[in-house]
Amino acid sequence: MKILVAEDDPVSRHMLEKTIIYWGHEVKAAGDGAMAWMLLSINKPPDIAILDWDMPKIEGIDLCEKIRRDPEISNIYLIMLTAKDSKDDMIRGYKHGVDDYISKPVSADELRSGLDRAVEVVNMGIKIDKRRELRFQNMKRFMEHDD
Repeated sequence: MKILVAEDDPVSRHMLEKTIIYWGHEVKAAGDGAMAWMLLSINKPPDIAILDWDMPKIEGIDLCEKIRRDPEISNIYLIMLTAKDSKDDMIRGYKHGVDDYISKPVSADELRSGLDRAVEVVNMGIKIDKRRELRFQNMKRFMEHDD
C-alpha cells in the first residue's frame, strides 16, 4: 500500500518511515505540509496519508481540508498524528476530514493498529461518503462523553 508520512520532526519521520516500510508498505515522506501537498499533487496519490497536525508551511489540519476539497485525491484515508487529543481538537479534525487519530508519542502497536484499520478500509473500497458517515458517528460519540 502507498503511504504518505508528513512529519516535521526528522527523527520521528525517519522512525515512522522505516517502521512502515518494514511492514511492507511503500512510503513517501515529507518534512512539512507544502512538501506533502506537492507529493500528493504530482504523482499517483497514496492510499493513506499520516499527517502531523503541527507542521510548517501548511498544518496537517489544513492539508486535510485541501485534500477533501480536491476531487482527484479526496478519497485518501487520512490519519492525524498529533499530541492534540482533546475532544474539541478531535471534533475539529473530524470536521476537516480526518478518518482516524494516532496520539503522540506513538507506539508501534498504536501505529500498526491504525494502519491495519486504514488498510482494511482501503481494501474494502469504502469511499469518502461512507467514511463521512463514520466520522459523523465518531463526532457524536465524542460530544456525548466528557473529557
